[in-house]
Amino acid sequence: MPGKLSLIESKTRSCTPYRLAASRYGVHKRVFDSISESFPGTDWDALAHYQVGRSALHAERQGHELEEVSRTLEEMGEEPVMSRATAARLLRFAGLGLKARFGEREPESYEEVLAAIATLDG
Repeated sequence: MPGKLSLIESKTRSCTPYRLAASRYGVHKRVFDSISESFPGTDWDALAHYQVGRSALHAERQGHELEEVSRTLEEMGEEPVMSRATAARLLRFAGLGLKARFGEREPESYEEVLAAIATLDG
């Protein structure tokens, strides 16, 4: 099950740039409503709050973990496109100083994290 969970986490975390864009255009609620219709049974909004908030605090560690996942997949003969891209994105977010921005306080929402990324990323 850890592999399946990691895949789900990787996929949802890789969507952060799209969430940022949707938030900037004020359509993020419509996007989540659409995802919820396509994949019922999951509270996608709550999942985003949890995963994006945790990534703000743990992006560096998660990025390095996904680099290791990428190396493992390469050794198996698989091209780790999503793992590699998500690792790069997480390490970029870590470089913005999100952990320092929030300290030990977990962000209240993914919107708070996206606003911090927009501010720090200029």
